[in-house]
Amino acid sequence: MEARWLERVTDMVRSNGEPFPGARDAVFAARTLGFLCAVASSSPRKLINVALARLALVDDFSAVLSAQDEEWGKPHPSVYLLAAKALNVDPRRCIAVEDSINGLVACCAAQMRNVAIPAPENRADPRFSIAEVVLDSILELPETMKKMRGC
Repeated sequence: MEARWLERVTDMVRSNGEPFPGARDAVFAARTLGFLCAVASSSPRKLINVALARLALVDDFSAVLSAQDEEWGKPHPSVYLLAAKALNVDPRRCIAVEDSINGLVACCAAQMRNVAIPAPENRADPRFSIAEVVLDSILELPETMKKMRGC
């Protein structure tokens, strides 16, 4: 059942996947600001790879990691720590962007700076208060990264 679900979702992303408004701009802004970028996702690697290919973002990430390849998934920090290691950057100098509580806990446990962009239906969840910055939209991310870069 899980394999069929993954195949179906992967096929849907491959044929119809669309980025959130502002997602590509946020990645390009990060690169323009001099950030190295990595994916540290809980999604299966196959789905990550298909999504990056569909959105033409494969070459914009220096490392792509899936927590499913790790012994522990999020909220354990291992996938974030491995992403920092792959980039050869101290985790405390990284900025993680998260949309989930488990991911936010994981990046906090990895001692990373962080930005939370919860889905609209989750914005009132008080657990997002552990984030350094909470945004309403990914459209706000480029300006936030500019501000955080100088800190």
